Amino acid sequence: MALDMALHDLMARQNGVSVAAWLGAPAGLPAWHTNQTLFWGSEAEMLAQAQRYVDRGFTQLKLRTGIADFATDLARLQKLRLRFGQQISLAIDVNGQWSLAQAHAAFPYLRELNLSYIEQPLSPANDSQLAELYGYGIPIMLDESLNSESAITRLIAAKGALWGHLKLVKLGGLLRRLPPPSVCDSPTCRS
Repeated sequence: MALDMALHDLMARQNGVSVAAWLGAPAGLPAWHTNQTLFWGSEAEMLAQAQRYVDRGFTQLKLRTGIADFATDLARLQKLRLRFGQQISLAIDVNGQWSLAQAHAAFPYLRELNLSYIEQPLSPANDSQLAELYGYGIPIMLDESLNSESAITRLIAAKGALWGHLKLVKLGGLLRRLPPPSVCDSPTCRS
């Protein structure tokens, strides 16, 4: 993976362009901000880490949830919102720990927190149930579900109803991550 990225960077630099331009991306595409993840720990540690991220200029935070009960997760999210208000973009990553019933119970509360998205609320084995959650108006980001070209094809077929967190390391590197033109012939596909 590191060699893959280094070779792409070298080739782009030798041509005096960015890696995106070297791979043929059109000029003017928006840059997507990365978020900083708040992993499980004490509430004090979580708030201190969030403050350090914000102090360093990060405006997008993602809280790892689904480890404790939902009431604990909700209280932590509320404390983050209380501390930072809308100056941060806040998301959660459930890592597939909820059942559909748990997701239905949680989404109304989460909607009130103005989350940017909820990452992998259900197990990849239950992806067929995700459409039942679209009506809550909170974007759903897939992660663990996106481990093959066919999974990316399903994501594109959702026409924006689902978002995808594509990880280069899981998909074999930069070139293997880029969908072939036949797969990505869609206005909802952005490399």
